Formats: sequence, structure tokens, C-alpha cells
Amino acid sequence: MQYSDTSNKNGLLQECEFWTNLGDGSITGNATLKAQFTSRLNRAYDAIMPLLFAFGDKMRWDDSNHLDHPIATFDITSGVGDYELLTDDNGLSILNITDLMILPGATTTEYVQLDRITLDDPRALRAMSKNPSDTGIPSAFVEKGNVVFFDVTPDFNATAGGKLFFERNADYFTTGDTTQTPGIPAPFHQLLALHASLDWLLVFKSEATTLIAAVQGKITKKEAELKTAIDLRNPVRRRVVGRSINAV
Repeated sequence: MQYSDTSNKNGLLQECEFWTNLGDGSITGNATLKAQFTSRLNRAYDAIMPLLFAFGDKMRWDDSNHLDHPIATFDITSGVGDYELLTDDNGLSILNITDLMILPGATTTEYVQLDRITLDDPRALRAMSKNPSDTGIPSAFVEKGNVVFFDVTPDFNATAGGKLFFERNADYFTTGDTTQTPGIPAPFHQLLALHASLDWLLVFKSEATTLIAAVQGKITKKEAELKTAIDLRNPVRRRVVGRSINAV
């Protein structure tokens, strides 16, 4: 479902015109309403992104409209043990750092993956506040607020020595996009229009309680289906904990 399709009436803005009962062409033919609903579609993206990211700390989703992959490199500097990584090379906010690799030396060319230390691990405090003797080749990292702390301070320089894997913002709509489609699976494109329509109804047609309830119900159903689809498409290993049974 593309941003706008005035011919076939099958775009996101046309879906908003339907669910708000504003009428055909009421949004696309009004510059102010078009800008407002474009903003609401982008806020709808923000509303569903936690669903896309909430299934674990590994990379699960990246907007298919992005022209590159969610992978970046950064230089490692001798004597520097922490690195703030806020945006990718497109200026998009990095929302979650999923994995980290490094070149384990100034002359090496093969990256190795670092272990993640969680903040509840006793080693995390030492990584974030190292002793002067904690130098060498990092083997693990801690992430806190888009800053990665190596377990030891590197004692070497390496251009593009760190390789970062991450999740980032969506490619938001603008009023001139027309044919751009949401970067989520096609069966769930309607979710953006439903969220945008609900926002408008709550502010401007709060008395339309039956319509509001219907839109809210469709959102709940679609979001549940999206959660299931992501979980099935991206299975994760789970630890099963239960009572042991003694043989007799």
C-alpha cells in the first residue's frame, strides 16, 4: 500500500479518508490536512516500532526503504575504551545496538565478534570504569545509552576497527512521497492508516464512539497478528525451565 493512490483509492491517505469518513480527496486535496495526516502516519510508525523491536536484542527489522544495511564501522583509537554511537551515516538515530565486532589489532583484517556484557553483570561496572591496567584487545562490551564500553581499553589503533550492527529509525514519509510504501510487511501497511485515523477521530470526532471503537479493535487485531508474524519469522532460542522428574 503506497503513501497515496488517487486513481485506485488504495493508498494510505485514501485509507485515512475512508476510516475518518472525511470523504474522497478530502486529505489529498487539502495541503494542511495532507501535512497533518503525513505527520500522523509517521507517528503511527513510532507507535508500532516497539512491536518490531520487542522480541529480543538481535536485529529483527529494518525499513526496506533504506538504501543501505544497518551496519556501520568506526575507528578504534588506542587509549579510548568507550565510543558514543548515536546516528548512522544517513543521520538516522540508532535505536538499538545489537552486535559488535572488532579488528583485534592494528594490522589484522578479519573481524571477531565481541561478547555482550549485560548491565546486571558484575563485569559491567569495571568495563564502564576501568582500572589503568585494563588494556589490551577487547573481548566483550557493555552498551548503555548508545555508548559502548569495551571490557579493556584498546592498546592499538585501527581504522574502521569497530563494526556495529544496529536497529534504526524508519524512513518517514513526506508530503511529496506519493509512491513510497511502508517498510513493513505488506499485510500490516493498513496499521499506519488506522493509527493516523484514530488520532484524528479522537481529536475531531470524539463523539463518534462506535467508529472509534471499530478502529481501535482493528488496530488491536492487526498488532496481535504483527507480533505473531515477527515471532514466527525471527525465532529465538528460549531456555525452558521446569521441574525435574526423578525416574523410579
